[in-house]
Amino acid sequence: MIVAVAVLGQDTESIRIVTTGQIRKIDARKKTLEFWVFLDSMPPRVPRGGRARRGGGYPAQPSPNRGGAEPPPVVTTKVFITQRTVFRKGDGPGDFAQLRIGQRVTLTGVRKGKSPTDIEALEISTLN
Repeated sequence: MIVAVAVLGQDTESIRIVTTGQIRKIDARKKTLEFWVFLDSMPPRVPRGGRARRGGGYPAQPSPNRGGAEPPPVVTTKVFITQRTVFRKGDGPGDFAQLRIGQRVTLTGVRKGKSPTDIEALEISTLN
């Protein structure tokens, strides 16, 4: 889930983005993270009047992938760590060195530059 908070009269670069996702890569030298945000998937749309006519029928057609369930859609973002980034671990303070690949974190940040997927981190919170 991605939540953006805006106040009237502010430009789009200062809108805060709050999301939860998974760390995929860590570059300690450049102080950047590759971060996956899992988007909510929507159920298939059924046309008005009940069942779909084309391609439908009984029994339902199997899903094209082998597992049957579609993987959730993912947005890959690049997160930039700056001097003003605050780290939290549980209820206490944390630091950059405690971040691990595969870890789920909550990120608060703002857009960085022209790319819609680049985020400057203001706060990174971990549960453990």
